[in-house]
Amino acid sequence: MKIKGIEVSEHYIILCNICKKVITQCRCADLNKKKVYSVCDDCKESEKIETIRDLKNEITDGEKLLVEHFRGMNGSFYQSFFNAALKADGINLTRLEKGFPEEIQAVRKYQNDEDYWERLQQRYDSNRR
Repeated sequence: MKIKGIEVSEHYIILCNICKKVITQCRCADLNKKKVYSVCDDCKESEKIETIRDLKNEITDGEKLLVEHFRGMNGSFYQSFFNAALKADGINLTRLEKGFPEEIQAVRKYQNDEDYWERLQQRYDSNRR
């Protein structure tokens, strides 16, 4: 059967490959559901925004802080914050996101998007000139 254009078995859960949120699942309580990965609407929209930012060389405050973290340019709060965020599991990352949405969005992209880091550094460096 196809759900949202994805072939699934009768017992399934479709998870976002980027943010790991549940997109949809069957209604049963079976713990051995087949996991299928896709991209949720929020992340699709985020990817469109990211493409526009790439074209315009724009960078968010959270992205700026992430680059500065890896370059050792942040103060002790953000150095400690990013160290914790990069080690956090999904539940704690979601908790941190409530207070620091831009920073955690940058962390999620860093952890899940293969070429994000290279693009981000290029945008950061071009904005510093």
